Amino acid sequence: MQRNFLFIISLIVIIALSWANVDYFGTVKTNAFDPAVNQVIHIVAFLATAAIGYFNWRSEERWVSQLWIGLYAAVLLAFVVTVITFGITHSEVVKRIGTGLRNRFTEPLPFLVFYILIVLTKRLKQ
Repeated sequence: MQRNFLFIISLIVIIALSWANVDYFGTVKTNAFDPAVNQVIHIVAFLATAAIGYFNWRSEERWVSQLWIGLYAAVLLAFVVTVITFGITHSEVVKRIGTGLRNRFTEPLPFLVFYILIVLTKRLKQ
């Protein structure tokens, strides 16, 4: 029961974080914040989502939390590469790839996919 409660609370926090990140800091044109502030908020939201997931999956088998952190580390690295590439090329395609990576991994979908993966692996072991 406590495990389900933690999952539901974590999911609600990730949904709220994702919504606020996209609605209030999504584009420079729709808010009054400086672009640098937007980028910091995006990174904080991304890291908070990764931390919430790790906190949630740490009580599962070790490979689950390692896979979660590895996935978010790889996405963070890819995001940094796109930011550097965009700084050099100013390509709109590169900018959209970076934005897509950031948005997809701040959303609740990866969290839900991991939950489904955990449930399926537990059922297969029975």
